[in-house]
Amino acid sequence: MIVDDPEGRADGIAQNVQAVQNALRRAAQRAGRQAEDIRLVAVTKSVPVDRIRLALEAGIGHLGENRVQEALPKLDAVGAYRPTWHFIGHLQRRKVKSVVGRFTMIHSVDSVELAVEAMRRGARDFIQKPWDNARLLTVLRTHAELARALR
Repeated sequence: MIVDDPEGRADGIAQNVQAVQNALRRAAQRAGRQAEDIRLVAVTKSVPVDRIRLALEAGIGHLGENRVQEALPKLDAVGAYRPTWHFIGHLQRRKVKSVVGRFTMIHSVDSVELAVEAMRRGARDFIQKPWDNARLLTVLRTHAELARALR
């Protein structure tokens, strides 16, 4: 059962994390899947750092953010917990530099040009610091878009 906890107390957050994890286990079992194959990503949009810390302490390991400018201070503030960060918002080309190397997974690559730029940035960052296990999720709308990017 999810607890209504507007103050974000540690016990309420921990109870809610446990409730969601239990629901995921039951859903996985019904679907004939392994619960370990499912990743719970807690979205931190407009969530203060103290509540994010409580969620991490309650067992959350994956965090998602959709605004680069809001995410960067959070990444630094909770870095000691070593969460896996997901960028889930629309990624603008001018913000690729800020995202690559800081987020493990980018969910919002919606063009070949953006994917190429992210990979270029990733290759440069990899020389200076490994971008371990980084993944890009892409949506390619048409093969004509691919042809334009490869010209």
